Amino acid sequence: MALSFSKISDPLELLREALTRLEAGLNALAAGGIKSHRGMRALHRAIAVVVGIQRLTDAFSDDLLRSVNLPSRMQLDELTATLRRIEDKLDSLHAALVPDAPLPRPPRTRRPAAAMTEPEPEPSPPRRPARRRKA
Repeated sequence: MALSFSKISDPLELLREALTRLEAGLNALAAGGIKSHRGMRALHRAIAVVVGIQRLTDAFSDDLLRSVNLPSRMQLDELTATLRRIEDKLDSLHAALVPDAPLPRPPRTRRPAAAMTEPEPEPSPPRRPARRRKA
């Protein structure tokens, strides 16, 4: 298999691909049915190696993110949960301060709201035609 330049420049991608292939091979082996105790022990060791490598990659990525001053996924999840709790508290405080009656909303028309609030003038009585002067 020829490696592309992008995979060579990204060592984590290489490791991720190797882990994926190892897991696929182990899954195929387990699906075939392991009958001996020795095979089960080997599978257990291989899974332990995969888990250990995953922990190492997580630690490596955390160190890398810390060095460039970026939060990790776990820190972002914690921040999201904290913000959600704060928003819930603010919503409950807002609901306690604001009465239950909804505020009147302006009608949904194309006319501006200022034109809706001004009372319309009552129509004036019809005008009489002007009289002509006699000379």
